[in-house]
Amino acid sequence: MSDSLVLLNAADIDARHAALLAKVRTHLQGLEARLSKRIDSEIAPKGALMSARDVATRLGDSMRQFRRMRDAGDIPQPVMVGSRPKWRPEEIEAVLN
Repeated sequence: MSDSLVLLNAADIDARHAALLAKVRTHLQGLEARLSKRIDSEIAPKGALMSARDVATRLGDSMRQFRRMRDAGDIPQPVMVGSRPKWRPEEIEAVLN
């Protein structure tokens, strides 16, 4: 065996694996928080009404799934702005919670 070869036992590998997983988890949580803030500010600025596409994106669904939910009555009724349906962000947030 060469002098540069490092032998690790199972406990060493498990400890390194756990430490790496903890770092990755922390990093992902930070990314998730930043992305959530970005999505909230881009899709629904405070007081702004949301379009159907905005609502589908906020719910994490496709437009097809959004329409199914709307038709089933799972989404609150929109406010009509002219001929366009718009949703209040606080009502959509209530659906998420």
